[in-house]
This record gives sequence, C-alpha cells and structure tokens, in this order.
Amino acid sequence: MTYLVVSDTHGRADRLREAIQRQSELDGIIFLGDGYADLRCAEDMGIPVHAVKGNCDYIPLFYPETVQEELLLHLGAYTVLVTHGHRYGVKGGTGALIASARGRGAHIVLFGHTHERCEQYDTNGTPVYAFNPGSLGAPRTGGASFGILHIRGGQVLLSHGNL
Repeated sequence: MTYLVVSDTHGRADRLREAIQRQSELDGIIFLGDGYADLRCAEDMGIPVHAVKGNCDYIPLFYPETVQEELLLHLGAYTVLVTHGHRYGVKGGTGALIASARGRGAHIVLFGHTHERCEQYDTNGTPVYAFNPGSLGAPRTGGASFGILHIRGGQVLLSHGNL
C-alpha cells in the first residue's frame, strides 16, 4: 500500500496536484487538515482520500459537517491515528500526541499543524511512529513538502518528498 500524506496546503491545490502527479502509484491520499477545499483536485482525479479538518478549516462551504478532527485507519496490520495535531500542542512537542496514539492502540500517528517535517519513532512503551509531512502550502523551513507512507510485507516506510 502506498499513500501520499499531505498537510497544510492552505489554498495551494496546484502543489497538491503536482505532488499527486509525481507518484507512479497511489492507493490513496491521507490529508491532515488546513486546506480541505484543495482536495477537490484529488477527487477529480479519482483518488481515494482519507481526511481530517484542521484548525483553519472552519468555512462550512468547503467541507461537509461529517469531516472529523481525527480518524483511526486500519491499513494492513497497522492502526494509524490521523489528526491535524493542534489539539495536542504539537508545536511544543509530540508527547501528548504519542501518548494518545498509544492509548488508542495506534502504531503510527500522522499529524500536521507545525508546517515542519518530523519523523520520530518512540519506543517508550509500545512503539509508535510519529510523522509530519511538513506543509505543501506554507512551509516554515525546507520548502514545500509531502510524505509517503508505504506498507509492504508487514513493514512500514515513511519518507518525505519535496516539490
């Protein structure tokens, strides 16, 4: 399974479209909030989308009321917590986020909000991968970025990509 992981597009659907077009095969997109309206381009391309809303996704015209702030996805043998991250104070660290993921039985937690890349493997208890793809729309450092989640043969590979 291969998923494009994106966050914080903030109106840059063109960058989302470019990130999609760079992938040779995708099973779907996991969107971590702040720019929900930008997902229309993925829907137009027929790509399945799992999405949560972020703290800036507040205009009801841009997303249905059924869009949640968090999702638990089951991808192969892995449980993935999908969240924007603002409710966990991720700009100050990932401790609360990882504790919540661990408490829900998640092996992986995907989050945005900071506009900065992060890849962390926490082994203090049950291991949890914490991954932030950075921002496609308003990166703080390093330019526009996205993530790729590969699950193959029972193994996880998380990586970052640049536009």
